[in-house]
Amino acid sequence: NVTCNGANDGTITVTAPAGGYGTYEYRLNTGAWQSSGNFSALANATYSVQIRDAANPACVIVLGDQIITQPAALTAAVDKTNVTCNGANDGTITVTAPTGGYGTYEYRLDSGAWQTSGNFSALANATYSVQIRDAANPTCVITLGDQIITQANATEPIIPEPICNTDRTSTISLNSYLPTGTPLTGNWTNDRNIVLSDSEFKPYNLAVGEYNFEYQVMIESCPITYFVKITIINQDCGIVLGCGAIEVHNAFTPNNDGINDSFEIDNIEDVECYPENTVEIYNRWGVLVFETKNYNNTTNNFNGISRGRTTISQSSGLPTGTYYYILNYTSVDTVGKIQTNKKDGYLYLTR
Repeated sequence: NVTCNGANDGTITVTAPAGGYGTYEYRLNTGAWQSSGNFSALANATYSVQIRDAANPACVIVLGDQIITQPAALTAAVDKTNVTCNGANDGTITVTAPTGGYGTYEYRLDSGAWQTSGNFSALANATYSVQIRDAANPTCVITLGDQIITQANATEPIIPEPICNTDRTSTISLNSYLPTGTPLTGNWTNDRNIVLSDSEFKPYNLAVGEYNFEYQVMIESCPITYFVKITIINQDCGIVLGCGAIEVHNAFTPNNDGINDSFEIDNIEDVECYPENTVEIYNRWGVLVFETKNYNNTTNNFNGISRGRTTISQSSGLPTGTYYYILNYTSVDTVGKIQTNKKDGYLYLTR
């Protein structure tokens, strides 16, 4: 019979023929006659076995039907448990309720060794191919599918905004960078041997550069490490604490759909942080098409209409194309002094 469900390794063998004139031929069903009584590579089916006298081919005898059977298909249930902590190897895969074949089973993961138990433990984060085979017919192997053992995600580095080293009174709480709900029972370390007071340090007069801090804590029996990378600077520190950064959006679509209809500059309207500004916009030939003082994003903005020294009519508006902006603005530093700043670049107008 067939060894594995769906296979075609069944055989029929005709032996000890007698009668006739002593030479014989054989066939199955309506197949071709052959001098050998051996038939192989047979699938699950019913076969009519016939013999004839080779000396008298019309003398055909049906020896009867042979039924090639096959076992039920191998199958089983598969369950898993994931890794409890990032980097651990305590995942499990369990194979239960096997059926089919000839009743005895072996199991393996990927190309590992076969085993009689369906329990696999000490598994790391990975994808595993779960296989079962009929122990009575080891070539009868079925893949039950892939099982993915997952783990908790590794923590991503936390990179806050750069910190100035010019403020004598500034104190930084490293705990403030941790995700909400993180237990504060862990320990902070760093790569610069900075002395911390609990979770706080003072950036004043520290050397410019990157400082790497690690926070290690146990969360639900898992060791978790958070990484905080802080950059210390002593330039561009003239922004008042709490001021949003000046950000220029370099593309807009003045088509009156209420979305992105004008050239926007984030936080330019905060006069306490940025008291004064001027904006100039030029076309690709260097012609000034817009200029203003104290630009804002609502009543004194650039919406694609020329307000410069150009002959383009206001009714038609400026054409689609690439323009160039120059933004000059003032800001207030940490001791109240006025600083002069400049941003410039390309501006894309699309209708």
